Amino acid sequence: SVRSAAGLSEGLYINNNTISNFMPIGIQIRRFDDVHVVNNQILTGANANRALTGVFIAQHEGPVTIERNNIALSDNYNGAKIGIRLVNINAANATMSLVSDNMCAMVGKNSNSTAAISIDSSTWANVFFNTCRVLPIPATGMQTSKALTVGTTSSQISIMNNTLMHDGNGYAIYVQQAANVMKIILDDYYSNTSATKFRGYFAGSDYTTLDEFRT
Repeated sequence: SVRSAAGLSEGLYINNNTISNFMPIGIQIRRFDDVHVVNNQILTGANANRALTGVFIAQHEGPVTIERNNIALSDNYNGAKIGIRLVNINAANATMSLVSDNMCAMVGKNSNSTAAISIDSSTWANVFFNTCRVLPIPATGMQTSKALTVGTTSSQISIMNNTLMHDGNGYAIYVQQAANVMKIILDDYYSNTSATKFRGYFAGSDYTTLDEFRT
């Protein structure tokens, strides 16, 4: 866990590490400028019936880079699992945050708060080429968990070329408001909820077919 007074520290690189048997957060960073989390293995923590998060970055002015990480959280305890969580990350059009080429797998007795990637209260981020999977045990659980979720006060988020999978009854993608995103294109979705194999949420509406979601 790393924290500094806002704007007083910058240039933090966490690269090429293996982080395991942690509780409850593998990497936690607050109030740093210029953060890079790249090419790390972040594996199951020693969870004693508590929530787990792989990477948590919050209260950050400027862009962050999170790419090429392998995040796999799996256990038999009840507790939310979040692969990558961004809160209050304020970038800009010319210097956008990048969440790219990560593999996030959340497996086990999770809760409805589980998400492979969660972005909230953040601006100007590209979410590209990630593979996200939520595999609940039992498969009928976690009806409101998500592979990818973008929260209410976020804006200017671009979602493109991701593979978003939910093996239970939850959402492949969940966007709370239309103003949260600039674009959602070229993504692959899977949700094991019905014959259509799709469940998404966008701006107050629940969709069970991809054709409806596209409109």
